[in-house]
Amino acid sequence: MYATAFFSHPYHHPIVGWMCDLRNMTVEDAKDWYGRWYVPNNVTMAVAGDVEPRQVCALARKHFGPTPSRSGRATRSQDEAPQRGVRRVTVKAPAENPHVAIAFKAPTLRDVEKDEDVYALEMLAAVLDGYDNARLNARLVRTDRGANSANAEYSNISHGPSLFILSGTPTGKTTTQELKALMRAEIAHIAKEGMSAEELERIKTRLIASQIYRRDSTFGQAMEIGVMEISGIPHTKIDRIIRVRSLWMATRTARINALRGFCREFGISVATGSRNGLEQISRVLADPASTIPTLIRGTMKLLVEEIQLLEARVAQLERELTALAKQSPACTTLLSIPGIGLLTATAMVAATSGNVSHFKDARHFASWFGLTPKEHSSGTTRKLGRISKKEERYLRMLLTHGARSVLRAASVAVKANRQIDGLRTWALDVQSRANHNKAACALANKLARICYATLRDGEIYGGSVTRMSQKLNDPT
Repeated sequence: MYATAFFSHPYHHPIVGWMCDLRNMTVEDAKDWYGRWYVPNNVTMAVAGDVEPRQVCALARKHFGPTPSRSGRATRSQDEAPQRGVRRVTVKAPAENPHVAIAFKAPTLRDVEKDEDVYALEMLAAVLDGYDNARLNARLVRTDRGANSANAEYSNISHGPSLFILSGTPTGKTTTQELKALMRAEIAHIAKEGMSAEELERIKTRLIASQIYRRDSTFGQAMEIGVMEISGIPHTKIDRIIRVRSLWMATRTARINALRGFCREFGISVATGSRNGLEQISRVLADPASTIPTLIRGTMKLLVEEIQLLEARVAQLERELTALAKQSPACTTLLSIPGIGLLTATAMVAATSGNVSHFKDARHFASWFGLTPKEHSSGTTRKLGRISKKEERYLRMLLTHGARSVLRAASVAVKANRQIDGLRTWALDVQSRANHNKAACALANKLARICYATLRDGEIYGGSVTRMSQKLNDPT
């Protein structure tokens, strides 16, 4: 269980407001501040985990109920002069390297439907500093060598005002003024030249992927709900910021399983497979002579309609992903590999930006997915255990499913006396020596290494343009 409390309190603009507060603040002021604002009627608590809601409410009343509520009194006005130009603050202290920060007042998200500027600024921050080879790092640090580090920061969800911040540490040959000019020049270049479609789609995919991966953490979900609520945005709007395919698919599977259960209760056996099963259930509901009672028949029809709506939404999202994959050379390269489909390719490009140069080798890349075995070796005796199952859980699942599909297709091909390539031959040999699950994990590891090689070299696997075209034309 995770519990996170968020308090709402007045916010003053940084630097000048803070300096004024510090000059005027006393110990009694600090005590009064906490006594006034840290009260139950000024807190939002998000609790996530395997808990019983009624017990959580009872505990909240027990521990917070005795504390009296207070109405917030008006705060003292700050003597901050209105900003009519650039403000500069220079701090001199012993340090090995100087540091530069440029802050711009930026809009804050208040209406998820209308506040479009905040999304544009989020994209800009990602283009500048959203991945290892982003523009600030690629040009200022690697190419021009004018900075040891360069960063861009922006958070569009805040209780108070937001800032878009550019910061960096110059090299010995670059002054702070020159670094400021370089960072501003990069912004001006984007404003004048814009971004390529490939760069824009890469950033969009990374932002979508980061939102999906964030849902893997129970604490992260509680934190997101609490931050949005205290910032004045209902947490129910989170899913309107981004559509998550995996959630729709989970809901679809749950509805189909519920329909299967209903049919089984009335002696109707439903065929395996979601498509065949759903078609059979629809025919049963349309047959007035079936054993399904009239009382529940209407409810089951509503479930079928909901499944069809979810399938339409998933299909639309997959069409968007297909269009994205066609524009991304890295995605099209990955799609040439057996067992790598649309979801795996786009998710891998989102996680790596199509650049694997920061991985030491293919084994290092596979270990990032948790697909390498644990070492239990001693001396000259080498003993390997189960795979580590660390790091990228979602991509590890996709690679494992892809490996299972390759194994199944290889088995079918052998039974039909069709010729198979070396990869499938190797996988079937491992399966015959071990078992299906071990062979699937071993093949998933090998697929990850092949992905590393294709992304590193920018070449399609085995010259298979046909396989790549088929996956783009039929992503399912």
